[in-house]
Amino acid sequence: MDQLAEAGLRQALQAIQRSGGLYPFGLLQSGDTVRAVGYSGDKADAPSAEEWSQDLFWQLRKIGKEQPDIELMALFRLHDITAENGEKVTGVWAQVDHRGVRPWVIFLPLLKNEKGKHELGDMVYYATEQPLFDKSGE
Repeated sequence: MDQLAEAGLRQALQAIQRSGGLYPFGLLQSGDTVRAVGYSGDKADAPSAEEWSQDLFWQLRKIGKEQPDIELMALFRLHDITAENGEKVTGVWAQVDHRGVRPWVIFLPLLKNEKGKHELGDMVYYATEQPLFDKSGE
């Protein structure tokens, strides 16, 4: 799970560095093979990142149901939280799930330093009750 999360976070940070943003994407792993799942339609017709994030969640869940060889899945997107001081903090949010292990959510904050540039904050991990794999159907 950690390796898939690291690979996805690296891709997300590269996308942010290149384009200044991140459109949600997923990663699927079967054995040593990792595949990306993302929006493939016309950019002009693309749903909002929030809508696509929800659609992608359900698409990953469907893929997991239909392809039992997939062992790990992850979803990556930008997410805002409110810090204890009331400031909005943007970061990369990831949900990582393994068929046989409880799913995890990871939040990697992107914090502005004194020079106004973003730097990585401390990663936050927590278990979630909303799996990508349909655990009840397996």
